Amino acid sequence: MLRFLEPAWLWLLLVVPVLVVGHLLGQRRRRHADDRTVRLPVVGPNPTPRRTRARTWPRHLRATAFLLAVVAVVLALAQPVGVLPGLTSRQGTIVVALDVSNSMEATDVAPSRLVAAAEAARGFVSAMPAEFQVGLVLFAGTADITVRPSRDRAAVLAELAEPRLRSGTAIGEAVLTSVDAVRGTLIDPSAERPPARIVLLSDGDSTEGPTLDEAAAAAVAAGTPVSTIAYGTQQGVTSTGTPVPVDVDALAALATATGGRPYLAETADQLRSAYADIGRTIQQGGEQPLVTAVLLVALGAALLNAAGSLVTTPRPA
Repeated sequence: MLRFLEPAWLWLLLVVPVLVVGHLLGQRRRRHADDRTVRLPVVGPNPTPRRTRARTWPRHLRATAFLLAVVAVVLALAQPVGVLPGLTSRQGTIVVALDVSNSMEATDVAPSRLVAAAEAARGFVSAMPAEFQVGLVLFAGTADITVRPSRDRAAVLAELAEPRLRSGTAIGEAVLTSVDAVRGTLIDPSAERPPARIVLLSDGDSTEGPTLDEAAAAAVAAGTPVSTIAYGTQQGVTSTGTPVPVDVDALAALATATGGRPYLAETADQLRSAYADIGRTIQQGGEQPLVTAVLLVALGAALLNAAGSLVTTPRPA
């Protein structure tokens, strides 16, 4: 599948038909000049004029080379990427770590943080390419590998249908457990493996278990980035009236330290957008540049050079 990392540059291709029309109109204006009879002095008793006619094909070649150069440079700016069968792979492992602590019952995100989060996670898992392995870790005061990574989506979707609330929040343990889930997919842990990523959603402080610094160090050692979603508003409260503000800074620091991306979602729509962006980022891991920008620019320069070397010279009629 072909797509462009910077598609906005493709608008410049609209210049190409304008240049074509301009070239054709210019050729039309020069037609009489190109077909003119040029009188040259001829030595002899009965000098007669010799007619020469300018060659038009070099102009067309120059114009074509220039247009191709423009197209090459625009494509270089747009950065085409895609998946090449046999050369690139869309395989990978994704572990979704979902906070099911009691604070997730807050209704600042309707109908509740947990219900909206589970629904968005289901959509995220369903959108993953079939080649990816997807696992699920649910965490509160402890973290459990609820579904080990596999290509079977049904088990993950079933667990996300009705997750149950528990007490405590152990974000650090959730990361370590997710790293273990990724490591469990490897027959030979020392062998090169497809890319893996942890997607962690939480709404509060880590109150139990390993620190986030310890968790980040383990994720970095395992080469597994953690993208975090800080979910909910600063005004959220539980059914007992306990405030449950989101610890945005701690989750952002965790993501940054591991090479992941931090997100803040205060509404269900923002959460779906965050998951969608994470999904696009993950799937890009299997894409490769189809043609490098350097090669396209070099091609454009070569075409421009070729266009400049084509000089119109007259030819005998």
